[in-house]
Amino acid sequence: MSTRNHQDLLKLFLKCLPFGFMVSALFLVVLITFGQSAGAMLLWLFVLNGMAFSGVQFVILILSSDNDDNDGERGRVFLAEPVPVRIKRPQQRRR
Repeated sequence: MSTRNHQDLLKLFLKCLPFGFMVSALFLVVLITFGQSAGAMLLWLFVLNGMAFSGVQFVILILSSDNDDNDGERGRVFLAEPVPVRIKRPQQRRR
């Protein structure tokens, strides 16, 4: 990857951070509403969940972006054609 690509990815990741922290705050509101928690634990949960949720958002954006490798064609890629296979049923024994 070129330096330009790294800079673009970093900018995209920084744009995903606010979304991740909003989801983290929502998660903590639900946690506080339905349970009791200590303040320091809530702070760590907010920070770590914010990074995790923003990372997930970043990956979703990267995977859904259009790459130059596929020349604009998106969708399913079939590696092989399905081939029907005939299976013989074993004969049942009579009692």
